[in-house]
This record gives sequence, structure tokens and C-alpha cells, in this order.
Amino acid sequence: MMKLKKHIVATSFAIALFCVTPNHSNEVHAKVDVAKAMDSMWNATTPEFSKGGVNGAYTASLGGLNARVPVRNIQIVAFDPPRLEAGCGGIDAYFGSFSLISTENIKQAMGAIISNAAGYALNLALENVCPSCRTIYYDLQDLTQKVSIDAYNTCQLGSEAVDWISGKMNPSNRNSVSETENLQQANEGHSKDLHDSRIKTQGNPKANRDDNADAKDAKYGNNLLNTYISAGVFSTDNLQTDIFGGDEEFFKIAMSLIGTNILTTGSNKENNDTYVGAIWNFQHLVDGSPTGSEFTILSCADGFSSTQTNKCQNVQHKQNSWSGTKRYVINLLLGKQSGLSDNDSMGASIATKIEPDSIIAYIRNPKAVQLDSTRRAFFDSLSPLDKEILSQVAQLTDTAVISTSQTISEFYAKQLAAKLAQAIVQETRQAYTTQLGNKKHADLSQNQEQALQKLEYDAKQVLQNSLHDNKTLTDLIAETVKLAKQS
Repeated sequence: MMKLKKHIVATSFAIALFCVTPNHSNEVHAKVDVAKAMDSMWNATTPEFSKGGVNGAYTASLGGLNARVPVRNIQIVAFDPPRLEAGCGGIDAYFGSFSLISTENIKQAMGAIISNAAGYALNLALENVCPSCRTIYYDLQDLTQKVSIDAYNTCQLGSEAVDWISGKMNPSNRNSVSETENLQQANEGHSKDLHDSRIKTQGNPKANRDDNADAKDAKYGNNLLNTYISAGVFSTDNLQTDIFGGDEEFFKIAMSLIGTNILTTGSNKENNDTYVGAIWNFQHLVDGSPTGSEFTILSCADGFSSTQTNKCQNVQHKQNSWSGTKRYVINLLLGKQSGLSDNDSMGASIATKIEPDSIIAYIRNPKAVQLDSTRRAFFDSLSPLDKEILSQVAQLTDTAVISTSQTISEFYAKQLAAKLAQAIVQETRQAYTTQLGNKKHADLSQNQEQALQKLEYDAKQVLQNSLHDNKTLTDLIAETVKLAKQS
């Protein structure tokens, strides 16, 4: 009997909330009075169907009933305690204040409390009278939330796609990556559905990212390093990195010329995903650090490894360690130039003297000079014409030799830099298109592709002009030798 009474009371309360008969004026007035007393706003909408809007979309509404009730904080008693402040300038004393809520305010507060209890009472009534109705009600709420979130994500992804195509953003930097991770987690069963995986990322955009994601997909970690390692760039004989200074120096130069995307994993996962743009061009390969000035190279602040794909996720600008091909050639032909205050390990980039262990010194007196392995390899690789040119130059005075060797070094330096640039481009393109077994390969970003194309073009131009430049250089040296003999 008590349970039946409970159902009757709850049902009556629910009906009282919803049922209004417009034919009786006293009931209408009662509704208005109650609405006013409870300080609430009621709104009812009828079902409707329409076509239109900005995109010509079809819209259907099933109608509904809304009740909006303001939630109020009620302060019964206000008390400001006494305080005393004293200083060199004087004394400030305040003896406090006290206030109590008025009778009228208490009435208004009770009305607000009753109003806010209406929604809870309705929920309670549904639970007792019609549990299945309450379940449907919550299912509809959940469905509405999912549709809303999914619509937002669809709009967001569409906007990002437009930005991607127009070149305003890099695809690895924003929510397109998070959305891919959401889909993967849902597909692999780590989340019960796509909506559940998306909910996880509301508080943490990387909630669905594996700590070892770099081991499964080359786009994670430092994607340039991950791709090089996964494609075997450092473990094959196709690329000799010694001329760059080893694997790490090769990677730093390539990263400075191409740029990279970093999607953080492991211990770096909480750091920001970043795009690191290229900071070098072809001429940097030639010049290295210019005499009298400095420039930087992209370096790995968290360490480099030619085998670990989770390294170099923290990239920083560091003082350049690349000497440049021009310094390299001058060092071979004339020896290390220490006449200027360069801090480079290969000396200055401007020739000022002839060192006794140089190729020029060897040509002048082959019996007295022993070339080291690097200079010997360079000299042996020269064509007969090149050797003849250097032989003629070596016969000049020291001043003429130094001046002419500077010009020759710049010519050879561009040739060498062009071949190095072509090696970087070839290895990079091959690495990004190589099948990596079960591991997903990364794609070059638009910015990386543009940097590769520019590097490839500059190298090709140097090599195409080499015959013309070589003839010009030969004519220049012949004229220099002729003038020197006449003097």
C-alpha cells in the first residue's frame, strides 16, 4: 500500500508539471502565478520540417518542452571581521560589520530552491513510474551528445583539410593526428567506439597515443630520423657519411636542409608536437660558417642514435659544426689556414698561406712531402686535366698560388656540395617511399617537399654549368700563368 501511494504521489507530481488545460482561466492564472513565484521560464515547440539555410540543408524538429531555472547562491549571513593596520605613516583601524538576510530575500530564496528542485522531482517521478521511459530519456541525451560532438569534429576536420591544402598548416601538427589516433584506438578495440575514443582526447589530445608509437609508425618521434633508421639509411653502404663527419653530422645537415615533423612519444609525449622548418640552403653546404660570422645548425638536444627511433624529439639551434665544402677543399690544396681568427676545426675559409703538408706543396716537391690519406684520395680522384692545371699553378709565386687556389677551391667546392646535396635528396626520397614491413611509413610534408625540390634544383644547376665554369676556370688559370711568366 505504501509503495502504491508513493507511485500515486510521484505520478501526480509529474502530471501536475506537464498538464495545463487552457479552457479554464483560473488554471491559466494559476500557471502564471506559479511560473512567476518559481522564477522560471517555460517554452514549448511543435514538430516542424523545413529546407533552407546556408547549405540548403533539410531540418526536422520533433518539438519539445524546455524549463530554464537560474541557479542561485544564497548568502544568509555576511560578516567582515575587524582589522588593524599600523605603519610609519599612521594607524588604520576598522571595527568590522555584520549583516543578516531579510525576510523578503528568504522568500525569494525559497522560491529559487523550489524551482531548482522541479527538474530533480521530474527525474525521480520517471524513475518510479516509468523506468523504461527514464532509460529512453537518458539514451536520447547520450545520442544527442554524440551527434553534437561528432558534428563538431567533422566541421573541425573539414576546416583543417582546407588549411592543409592551402598550405596554412602542416598535417602533423594539429587534430588530424589526434583523429587518426582516435580511429586507430576504436578499430583496435582499446575504446568501445569512436565516440568513446574522442571523449578521451577532450582533456588530453594525446590520450590515445601509444608511448611506443614511433616503433609502429615512422611519422612519430622525429619523423625524419625515424624514417632514415626504419629505411636502413645508416646501416647500408649506399651512403658514406664520413665526408659529412659521420651519421649524426649527416643527419643534422639533412634536417637543417629539409626540416622535420615531431610527434612526441615515450618520455617526451607530454611535450608539444612541433614542425621544425629548414634553416639552410645549398650555399650553406658550400660556405659552412662564414669567416668573421656565425650561423646555427639544427641539433638533437635529447641525443642522437642511428638505431633508436625515439631520439631527437627535442630539436634546438646550435652553433654550426659544418665547415663547408669550400673550407674542406682549401684545407686539401693549401693546408689549414690559420691566418684569420676562425674557430673552425678546418681553419679559415680565406687562403693566406701554403702549408708544407698540402697538395700544392706535394706537387712542388713530391719526394719531400707525404700526403695523408684524405689528401691522397682527393688528388687521385682528379682528372688528368685538373692535375695539369694544379701543376701549372704550383709553379707560380706563393702570392699567385694562394690567389689562384682560392678561385679553384670555390669551383671544386660547389661541385662537391652539389654531389652531397644530390646524395641527401636521393636518400631522403628513397627512405620516404621504401616499404617498411609492418611499420607504416611517413609522408613528406609540403614544406619538406619544397625544400627538397629547391635543393635538387640548385645542385642540378651547378652540375649543368660545370663544363662552362671549368673552361672559364682553365682559361683564367692559363692567363694567370702566362702573366706570371711574363713578369
